[in-house]
This record gives sequence, C-alpha cells and structure tokens, in this order.
Amino acid sequence: SDVCSSDLFDLQALLDAVTEPTVLTGQASFSGRGVAYPDGIDATGRIDLSESIGWGYPLPMVASSFTFQDGQIRTTDLVYEAWWGRITGRGRIGETDLDLDIVAKVWDARGLEDFGASGVKGSATMPARVQADWSISDNVTTDVNGTLIGERLGYEDYAVMDSYEGPISVLVDASGDRKSTRLNSSHTQHL
Repeated sequence: SDVCSSDLFDLQALLDAVTEPTVLTGQASFSGRGVAYPDGIDATGRIDLSESIGWGYPLPMVASSFTFQDGQIRTTDLVYEAWWGRITGRGRIGETDLDLDIVAKVWDARGLEDFGASGVKGSATMPARVQADWSISDNVTTDVNGTLIGERLGYEDYAVMDSYEGPISVLVDASGDRKSTRLNSSHTQHL
C-alpha cells in the first residue's frame, strides 16, 4: 500500500486533459498490481481531500474508498461536504462517463450558488441518479433524475413553498462556452 499526500497538487498544470482549475490537497492511499492501462491495472484505494478545487468548483471535503478495474473506478462511499450540505453516493466513473446513485442533503440552498444556482433558498433532500458523458470533446451532458423533498424552498423573494415533494429531472448540456439547463418536475406543494 502506498500513501501520497499533497498540499496544492495542481492537475491542470500537469495534465493537458484537465482544462479547468483542479488543485487537490489531501491524502490518497492505494494498493494494486499492473501497469498496462486500462485492462492491466487492478487497484483499491482511498482519497481524502480538503479545501480543494475540482474542475473550477470548490471541494471543501471529499472522501471516498474506490476500486479500479478494467478502466473503471467504482466507489461505495463517496462523500462531499460543505457548509451548506452533504452529498453521499456510490457508483461508477469511467474514462468518458459516470453513473452515480447519490443522496444530497442541503440544509442551506444558498450554497448552491457556487454551482450556478443563484437566488435559491431553503433546505432539501434529494435521492437521485446522476449520469454524465464527456466522450465528445468540449461537450459534457449531465442528467439527474430523482425525488426532491424540500422545506421553505424559494427563489429570491418571488416564491416560497413551505413544503415540496416530487420527482425532478435536470439535464445540463455544456458545450464550449454554451450551457443549457432543462428542469422538469411535478409535485405536491403546500403554500
């Protein structure tokens, strides 16, 4: 088993494929065998990051145990934690796609502004399936399907719902400088 620790490991400076700021601080431990990528490597490991940046987004705390086999990363205990909430999950991350089952618990939705959701407020829990594909250069599609259960949800001062529960689907298509988001939901609400 090998252990690596780093303060400010800048992946964008190291790898051409990393086109957005990605600076990692933390520890990784791993063990395995093989050197031929992708089919010749079998490994297990753990990563614990703090105060990092991943693809331009803040990563206050990320932890996960994982296996790597046949070019795929599988995680059973992914955790992302910030002042505004916590996301846990499990699933598969490939070279050009991912498929994760997550549970997001957001106790202060104002924190989602870091991810482009400005003006939202309230708290919510959302079990969901997240699928993303970046197999086409400069194009990333992300599809999130789940159930949103929220309290005091609102957007700026326009609307506040005391409670909300219902299926939700979000599709984000980002190509170069263009990004489009489609949100679909049906629900039971109490104003």
